[in-house]
Amino acid sequence: MTTTYQVSSRIVGNSGAPVGPYLIPPSFPQDRPDRPLVIDVPYVRGSAPAPVACAVARGGDNTDFSLAWAPSNAPSVAKVTVQPARLYSDKSEDRAALFASFNAFRVALEQMELGSQQCLAPGGADTVVRAVAASIPLRLDEVLAYHYGLARGGNVVDLTPGMRLRIDTGGYDFVAPSSAWNGFGAAGGSTCTVARSSAQDVCFDAFLNTMATSVTLGTPAWIGGLADLAALGPRRHFRLVYPRTATGPRQTSAAPAFGRTPALLGADTLTDLAAATTAYFKDGTCVTATSGRPVVSAAFAGRTSIVPEIPVKVLGEWRYLPVGSTIQQLLDFYSPLWRWQMASADFSQKTRLNRVTIAGLQGNETPFGPMAVVFSQTTQYIAQPNGGQLSQWDLPLLQGDTFTSPWVGV
Repeated sequence: MTTTYQVSSRIVGNSGAPVGPYLIPPSFPQDRPDRPLVIDVPYVRGSAPAPVACAVARGGDNTDFSLAWAPSNAPSVAKVTVQPARLYSDKSEDRAALFASFNAFRVALEQMELGSQQCLAPGGADTVVRAVAASIPLRLDEVLAYHYGLARGGNVVDLTPGMRLRIDTGGYDFVAPSSAWNGFGAAGGSTCTVARSSAQDVCFDAFLNTMATSVTLGTPAWIGGLADLAALGPRRHFRLVYPRTATGPRQTSAAPAFGRTPALLGADTLTDLAAATTAYFKDGTCVTATSGRPVVSAAFAGRTSIVPEIPVKVLGEWRYLPVGSTIQQLLDFYSPLWRWQMASADFSQKTRLNRVTIAGLQGNETPFGPMAVVFSQTTQYIAQPNGGQLSQWDLPLLQGDTFTSPWVGV
């Protein structure tokens, strides 16, 4: 076990061809692939009395994750157990099944938090989910899916407090009737922070969310600016979705249908959010909430691009970077030569990348704080030109990461 994150070609052992690279969390027991993994998450118990079970068992779509509580001397500590078979597996079908179990586990946790027994404290489900995502080994192309719901080609990203939306609008330029120059062009941009209330609701722009201004947006709603974002109102979850087919810059015969432009989907449960996502991609329709407030289905008007950004501390300054930014792209910002030069030396001696985590694995004495990411020599080489391989340079940055380098005097 180590006290740092490790980027390694394998989850365990040295046999067989490397399938990674993987991000191995601090204190992960790589030498015990036959035993379940136990993750401790403190201070998430709700007001339910001790006799209430408040547990999550494996079953149905979730065959890998379960939750119970520590003995009576530590009643607020949730103990999440992950079965080893898929956790330590390199097989693509096992990795996909583990992610499906993770998503089903999220739904069960949310039901515990929202249920009448109040098994989890407000925000407890989200805390457990984040702790689990930070405590299991993930291939570098799985990291964004577990933390932000962003899988390659999935066209969705779950918005989390602390993010910022960069909104670039397109305005229509009319030159003359039937002119080849008529069409949409860049018209400007704005940004909007993603905030959270004490009720654990996600909202847009902390200031505008305090205003009591009524805006009629229609059904589905159409978003023309920041005021419309605030008018959507808060929801427990918001998801940004991108269409798989979009209109071109010269298509003006009709307004784009819902499902053909980027949109925000909001719901009070993960189940309703999943249903809204399916309806958006299937036939561009809205759905009715099964519980809580109405589902939000709001498309961006015009030809708009929306980029979710996360705060990362780079060389001593906080910057917003697009979700999906990697170590490779961060290095290229300063000099494309860095990557080539560091192939001959230990990456961790030239840079420092720290990641904030809830370190819930047994044996890790630091319950919360920044953990260094250490890069293995075995993953230090450049990926093949066909793009079919991953390298350490594909490690995605996460919200709260800090990056420094002595090469630029910081």
